[in-house]
Amino acid sequence: MTKFMSILYKPLPAMPILAIMYLDETILQKAIESLTKKLDWQLPDEHSEPYIFSEFSHYYDEEMCCDRIIKQLFAFPFLVERDSLIEIKKRAVQVENDFVTVSNHRQINIDPGLLSRENLVLATGKNFTHRIYLGQGVFADLTLIYTKGKFQKLPWTYRDYMSEQVQRFLLKQRKRYDDSVSSI
Repeated sequence: MTKFMSILYKPLPAMPILAIMYLDETILQKAIESLTKKLDWQLPDEHSEPYIFSEFSHYYDEEMCCDRIIKQLFAFPFLVERDSLIEIKKRAVQVENDFVTVSNHRQINIDPGLLSRENLVLATGKNFTHRIYLGQGVFADLTLIYTKGKFQKLPWTYRDYMSEQVQRFLLKQRKRYDDSVSSI
């Protein structure tokens, strides 16, 4: 074996994160309960403060039929294998579909992701130039990278991920993640 050969290995597990946009807190709670049941997970144990996503972007206004979409991030007290992202996204889509209105508008948008030492990757069903196809209709979106003690945005990062409150939440979760993997 030479020093130039790649050695394939399994990376450390990652912390599941849910980025959820919603219109009604009751639907939010029902969706979280449904998703965690489908995944056989316990409920998230930490969450960011809710904020108005529409103050950062109007991208989802038409799809959700609202110009005042609320968004919140949720973190779980356990780690998952990174290759589980496909299954997590598929289950999230099932839950989203349970809450589509008669007029075909989403009432909830669930973007599951994985937080690791090096980045935050979200799962999406939409392809774009920077997204990597994982399989089964799911793409990985490298949303943030962690370097020099903080999360850094990329040209495609939604602006809300750079807000002070989201950064504070993600940094806290990264510390918690780092503490978890230190014992592995």
